[in-house]
Amino acid sequence: MFEELREKGWNIKDINNGLVISETLFKEEMDSLTETLTKFKLSTEDHFIKRGGGESDQTSHLSKKFYDEGWIKNKVSVMNKIMFENKFDEITDQGTTHEIDHIGSNDMGEKFALEIEWNNKDEFLDRDFLNFEKLWKLRAIDLGIIITR
Repeated sequence: MFEELREKGWNIKDINNGLVISETLFKEEMDSLTETLTKFKLSTEDHFIKRGGGESDQTSHLSKKFYDEGWIKNKVSVMNKIMFENKFDEITDQGTTHEIDHIGSNDMGEKFALEIEWNNKDEFLDRDFLNFEKLWKLRAIDLGIIITR
């Protein structure tokens, strides 16, 4: 899986058996991802030199393709709840909230999250790794994917 992407120059990093999960749970969805990324062409002017605020051209282009697949933007909130057996009241606290670029699922309802972080700083990439790890540990997603340059 993803050999075609590697041949086109994409680097694939496997963390916590993501490739195995991709192949077993999300084969159809990852085939679609591969097709979208292999057709994607970078332009030096539009994708690296051009300045401006907001979402970059390449992110907009890729996002539109993923939206067409039904992989939607979604805001995810994690609530923290601590319950004591005796004497103390439970504590409920609004935890973290994060907007994920795309969330999709397979036919069995297993979910994956996809972020496109093209020109962002390291702290945003770190934030996405930590959020995906937290969502995976909470069994909210089965796979996290980050596309970056």
